Amino acid sequence: MSPSNVPELGQVIARRELTSTAADGSTHPVVLEVGMPVQVPAEGGDWYCPCRISGRAGSVERVTAIWGVDSWQALLLALSLFPAELGYGRAPELSWNGGADLALWPDPARYGDDQSDEGGRQQTEARPD
Repeated sequence: MSPSNVPELGQVIARRELTSTAADGSTHPVVLEVGMPVQVPAEGGDWYCPCRISGRAGSVERVTAIWGVDSWQALLLALSLFPAELGYGRAPELSWNGGADLALWPDPARYGDDQSDEGGRQQTEARPD
């Protein structure tokens, strides 16, 4: 598969619905979707992760293939596309779960710099603010 071929979204493994509020107060959904990573033997075994943003005013709806050397990298890079495409939280018309924080990517400042215990294991609970 070459980047010029349009991929299918396939099986959706993650979905988030945001709310877009127009200047007149009307609202409509903006949907973020990530498909299951796909390995392409013809591309040397590299992987791509399909993703799509639907319902964004002024944007063309399309499935985008984000490539990585394995499924993990393809998925992480695909997830990083959404904050970039949506202005890193600087899209005042968008909200999620009733608030302006779209929670698309973890905020390191919220959890502190060091999230490992003495044994080097990652902590899984958020620290209080």
